[in-house]
Amino acid sequence: MTAHPVFQHHFNNIVNSNPCLKTCMDQARTNDIELSLLKTANITGFLLNLDTICSTITTARSCIAGCGIDSESNNPFALESMTSICSQESFTEVEMVGQCLLDQSNEVMGQCKTNCGDYDKINDEVHESSKSFRPNSNEPEKLANVMSKINAGCGTLKCNNRCVVKMLTEQCGPMENGGNVGSVVKALVEKVLVAQRRDLERMSLVDTMAHSIPVQCNYMYMPEVMFNATQDEQAMELIDETLKNEQLQKGAQLRPSTNEADKKKELNLALSQFQAQLLQKQIRLLDIQEKNLIRESHKLDLELQILARKRQQNNIDDGMIKQQF
Repeated sequence: MTAHPVFQHHFNNIVNSNPCLKTCMDQARTNDIELSLLKTANITGFLLNLDTICSTITTARSCIAGCGIDSESNNPFALESMTSICSQESFTEVEMVGQCLLDQSNEVMGQCKTNCGDYDKINDEVHESSKSFRPNSNEPEKLANVMSKINAGCGTLKCNNRCVVKMLTEQCGPMENGGNVGSVVKALVEKVLVAQRRDLERMSLVDTMAHSIPVQCNYMYMPEVMFNATQDEQAMELIDETLKNEQLQKGAQLRPSTNEADKKKELNLALSQFQAQLLQKQIRLLDIQEKNLIRESHKLDLELQILARKRQQNNIDDGMIKQQF
């Protein structure tokens, strides 16, 4: 699913302002393939194309590191959620189920698209809606529209992943080791989900994620809900209730005569406004951090220049002394 419009806007600004990063990102997009297992409904196609995907990730990670981005947290291709699927263990597991994926891919993906909806179509709608979104303006209705589409996309993706695992289990039959293809694919998806949770914890972003994404996207920070529909429903109800109670406590005003449907709409709008305000604060904080980093970088460059001039002058002085003696 397309990233949250505010985060995407900020990420694009960073990339576009740095020619080196922009070159790396343009190269990563050359093949027009999705590089995250958590952002595609075509699980079988992703796994069958794992060699190309991991090669692209490795190249992009090295490219960005070459731009002076050493920290894993600042290099999106160095995050565990990106690299975990490229482990030797993952390749071995994909190889074990590869023939079944190849044989059943079209039927499984077609049936799951019919059962769950067109994820790619929703994703395109999110992308188009996000183009006109301005993160520094107060546009709760526009944000609510984008968030509603993201919510639908996340729900479709969860449904699709469960469907794919179920159908692969039924269509492929038992494996030689007694396991089944569906379980292997499920474990691969869960590996990436758990890795993403660890990434969020390292960057202290779990709470931010919980307060800034739609409830259907809860799997982004709650790995356990992707393949457990019952736990998923319970988690979404709790999240929804918690966020709306927070809004009411913050003073969201509802008209006394409002019926239940309108109340829900108003609360959703108030929640979107709250999310927009929260994210605007985060963007401002990120901007300040960027400016501080740039300032520190300039300071370091200046210190290095001064040090180089002193070294050069010392070498000249040493040379003159040697000539005198």
